[in-house]
Amino acid sequence: MRIISKEFTKAEIEELGKEKYGKNWPVVYILHDEKKAYVGETTSIFVRAKQHLDNDERKQLTMIEVISDKMFNKSAALDIEAKLIEYMSSDEKYKLLNSNGGIRGHDYYDKERYDSLFKTIWAELRKKEIVENDLRVLENSDLFKYTPYKTLTDEQYETVYLMISDLARSIMNNQEVSFIINGEAGTGKTVLAMYLLKLLSDNKLLDFITDFDEEQMNLYVELKEKLEDFRFALVVPQTSLRATLKSVVGKITNLKKNMVIGPSDVTKQDYDLLIVDEAHRLKRSKNISHRGAFNQTNSKLELGDSGTQLDWVMKSSKYQIFFYDAKQSIRPSDVRPEQFEKLITNQRTIRYHLRSQLRSKGGNDYLKYIKEILSDQPPSEKRTFASYDFRLYDSIWDMREQVFKQEEADGLSRLVAGYAWNWVTQKMSPAEITEQGAYDIEIEGLKMIWNSGSGKGWINSPGSVNEVGSIHTTQGFDLNYVGVIIGPEVTYNWSTQKIEVIKENYYDKYGKQSIEDERELHDYVMNIYGVLLSRAMNGTYVYVCDPELKKYFEKYINK
Repeated sequence: MRIISKEFTKAEIEELGKEKYGKNWPVVYILHDEKKAYVGETTSIFVRAKQHLDNDERKQLTMIEVISDKMFNKSAALDIEAKLIEYMSSDEKYKLLNSNGGIRGHDYYDKERYDSLFKTIWAELRKKEIVENDLRVLENSDLFKYTPYKTLTDEQYETVYLMISDLARSIMNNQEVSFIINGEAGTGKTVLAMYLLKLLSDNKLLDFITDFDEEQMNLYVELKEKLEDFRFALVVPQTSLRATLKSVVGKITNLKKNMVIGPSDVTKQDYDLLIVDEAHRLKRSKNISHRGAFNQTNSKLELGDSGTQLDWVMKSSKYQIFFYDAKQSIRPSDVRPEQFEKLITNQRTIRYHLRSQLRSKGGNDYLKYIKEILSDQPPSEKRTFASYDFRLYDSIWDMREQVFKQEEADGLSRLVAGYAWNWVTQKMSPAEITEQGAYDIEIEGLKMIWNSGSGKGWINSPGSVNEVGSIHTTQGFDLNYVGVIIGPEVTYNWSTQKIEVIKENYYDKYGKQSIEDERELHDYVMNIYGVLLSRAMNGTYVYVCDPELKKYFEKYINK
């Protein structure tokens, strides 16, 4: 492997053409100055570089780095290009000038060899000070996890392709349309939402439409012009995830923080398109704070008392894309699944499904297994997962120690719990907590506090490994390892052979008040634990407070 560095000038490009791999061999290259960069691949760097010199934006760049290897082929070059774009977008040394429309994953012969070669390339780029951070550091960053430069899987690409094609035709025909993308935890919904936001910003939607015939080519031009003034935004209901995504988009070329908004912001103007991530967390006027402001918005939109944030989105936009999973609805304030079902049956709604598990190394089998454990129809036998560390702990001290070890080794390892303890320290400063010896949770003499600074990305905040995260600070996020504390609000009834929820031990007042149907509360709490148990990529550790429930879990999880 070799990396050639040259000034990005016509004279130096002529010299580059004389190199061994200058004219007829796959290479990957990086154009850059001190602040911006462009990554590409080509089979003739001599020709491609001259083309870039004719581009008004890229000719301003000052250096070119050409990466070559005698083992390169076209597939390897495409793969390494995609990886460089993904990692360099997270490295933050440069703002990338690339669009993201062509980034798609694929398998090819001897791919493992080139995965290893990429690490060598990255290490060499670090030596040359073209990139700054270690790969592992980047992989744990929010920017890497939510970059719109993610390589799409075949399933994701197919979904985008079909959806963009339908959206384009709807726009040209002036037909309003909604899209619902169903996907369980870990299927890449947020990544796809960010990907679409970048496509829209770059006006690259039409790169996905390849089936126009010659008579329709004028439509291509007309639609591209329409998209120049297209008003769009990404709606994120959860405060912590919204803050994280705002931070990410602020670091990406052509994206701005004000493109990520909350549900209460959608009525401030009319939109052509609203993309709604975690749509199952849109609210209705039940068990909510700030009900007065909520009702004022309903009145403004002439929706009456029954209006919901789903209605706000529909009223404020011509086109909508909803990323939705009914099993991640966790409070009575969430819009009821029946409303989404009604939307799904509407003739102007198109539905897609994301089924492949991308987060957990336990895959779809692991997610199916934990759902069965939490259901009224448990697994028929105990299962283990070769690539996933799934364990039950007798001691909360031991589980916390293991989380600390994983944090030191891999980072992004946290303790989380169901809302079975009051939040005593919520309005206390760190100094007050220390001075008063205050705490929220005590188990086996171990005293812990709930997530501090929870509104602004708790997972990556300093000291979060020493705290306990709730559903509200972890939903939508990825971890490497998670220790899940199942609190005393959940028990097991051996007579009925069912998991039961003890309402008085559940402390989320907005999650339980006005609920009369015990089954409804049960389903919300099971959804919460389903989300918490699906946060980690590499392993999940479980501690169960209730003795009867622990006996039940021992049937299905190894200690």
